[in-house]
Amino acid sequence: MIRHQINTNELKKVCSNRHGFRSAGHIESVKGPLIKASIPGAHIGQLVEISNNNNLKAKVVGFEKHISILCPLGSTDKIIPGCKVKTLDNSEILWGSEKLLGSVLNSEGQVIDKIENKTFPKLKKSILIPDNLAPSPLDRLGINEVLETKIKAIDGFNTIGFGQRMAIFAEPGVGKTTLLANITKENNADINVIALIGERGREVQEFINQKLSVESRKKTIIIASTSNEPAIARIQASLLATSIAEYFRDQKLNVVLVLDSLTRLFRAFREVGLAAGEIPVRRGYPPSAYENLPKLIERAGKTKHGSITAFYSVLLSGQLDEDPMVEEVKGLTDGHIILRNKIAQSGRYPAISILESLSRLQTELVSKEMLSALNTIKKFKSEFDQDKDLMMLSNNNAEKLEKAVILDSMLKEILKQNGEFSNLEKELTLLATAINDEYYG
Repeated sequence: MIRHQINTNELKKVCSNRHGFRSAGHIESVKGPLIKASIPGAHIGQLVEISNNNNLKAKVVGFEKHISILCPLGSTDKIIPGCKVKTLDNSEILWGSEKLLGSVLNSEGQVIDKIENKTFPKLKKSILIPDNLAPSPLDRLGINEVLETKIKAIDGFNTIGFGQRMAIFAEPGVGKTTLLANITKENNADINVIALIGERGREVQEFINQKLSVESRKKTIIIASTSNEPAIARIQASLLATSIAEYFRDQKLNVVLVLDSLTRLFRAFREVGLAAGEIPVRRGYPPSAYENLPKLIERAGKTKHGSITAFYSVLLSGQLDEDPMVEEVKGLTDGHIILRNKIAQSGRYPAISILESLSRLQTELVSKEMLSALNTIKKFKSEFDQDKDLMMLSNNNAEKLEKAVILDSMLKEILKQNGEFSNLEKELTLLATAINDEYYG
């Protein structure tokens, strides 16, 4: 596998050797989402082109003796027995440059929408490698600089650093996509790369035109693969988005990578694996799904060149401990943000549960005084949520209950995303002091 450290000239030579030889074959059979073809010299991961009316592209995902198993990147409707298949050459290589900024791309890297950005400085062009390897552990640097998202519940209670990888767990309809859009709109990173995986077509249009400002779009690249596209296209879109983020990271920039959603990508891994004949091993998912997930997530992080701060959203269908992805993703990321329907119903957005969410690197990013204040607030919030019903039934606790309700209202007001983003650290420190004086004093 080619590593991203190879310089451009070496990469051209390697890619020439890897893709320069073009071989031809023909379709043997089509069964469901898979195509079987005889293609001498094809290798796993190679893109091929099928000569039907639309010149359909496909990816080699496996072999059966001398027959290649292909996953199509589009509809197989017009394929007939004996269709010609050819491997793709250097003309299909994608290049990274500052011209990608403001673009909306499909899973094949083709521009489907664009706004001009003439203010960004010119960068060195480089070849994008979608299936790149993660950086060596020895090439990674410590995370010590704060990423500002302007989301109070994140910057205050789940402080994130450049190069950190965060999971966002949410039930449908609690504002997950809006939260991700706000993170990309207000952050202090240089570049945003957003992968919309398996979304409805209407939601892609709304995300671009309504949730992003014109200014934020100028430093943003969006890769979209909608729910009607084949599983392999959704996988390609996530790999392409990560390789674009790597390109800008290697230009010594700080990049925010958003993948919405990891759940739909995980399901795409399952579709491809099961169709290729793998046996499901855990909750209906094949081994390749669990193998591919860490390969993708480990590509984000901070290196000596720059950083990729990644946000991976996970859709919850039930309790946290019932979802097969949750345990896996928690073990691969550097923290998680949990959105709750109950909080959304109360009218507070973003509906982040500050008690359940966690940033593993917060202790390295904020002062000891701030950590002490946060611990006081969390302790109070946990006790109040647990004991408020008992306090309401007891006349002896009426005064304490009244103070607790006021303090809880103050916390909720701080966490609301309304008005100006003021001095959050000062607000939280004052609240912690009030809690110690009024509630614990």
